[in-house]
Amino acid sequence: MTTNFMYKGKKYPYHPNLNTARAIELPLAMEVMERFKDKRILEVGNVLSNHFEGMTHAVVDKYAGPIKEDIVDYKAPPYDLVISISTIEHIGVDEHRYAGYPVEAEPTKALKALGAMRGLVAREGELFYTWPMRYNPGLDFWTLLHSGFFSFYDISFMKRVSRSNSWEEAGWEDAYEAKYNKPFPRANVIVIARWKNV
Repeated sequence: MTTNFMYKGKKYPYHPNLNTARAIELPLAMEVMERFKDKRILEVGNVLSNHFEGMTHAVVDKYAGPIKEDIVDYKAPPYDLVISISTIEHIGVDEHRYAGYPVEAEPTKALKALGAMRGLVAREGELFYTWPMRYNPGLDFWTLLHSGFFSFYDISFMKRVSRSNSWEEAGWEDAYEAKYNKPFPRANVIVIARWKNV
């Protein structure tokens, strides 16, 4: 694997020692976090604290806290940044993996979670999140696009191009044709979505 990847004309270092999409998601997320470092930040899914020390933002994660609430039900004053790294695709699909007990599948719950996340973004604030294509059909971009449920001010894609976990920018066609776990393990195309509450 090379040591850097390009995204929107800028060079980023891969996060070390990861052979998954996290290698690119984490550097992109940390850049967003830096822009909002003096603001109110909410993370949905306890991901960033598992990779970076000294994180002090609020984290809602129904199964791995520190705020153990379902994002669909979570109420709080608005946040300047709501961020989620490859967590939303699990909501309503395979929560039993994290709960440790049977949890009934709710195919539309991820969309409800997105609505809840968007509702927590302050005026002039931002929602930033990623998910792997073809893991949760209810989240795939064409479902959102055709339903008119959300409008994005920016949506882009990164595609895994090697077994050594190299990634490149991708287009809608790559995203549409993506498969999960093929040709490489786990995510092969990542959706990067940003929405601003203007």
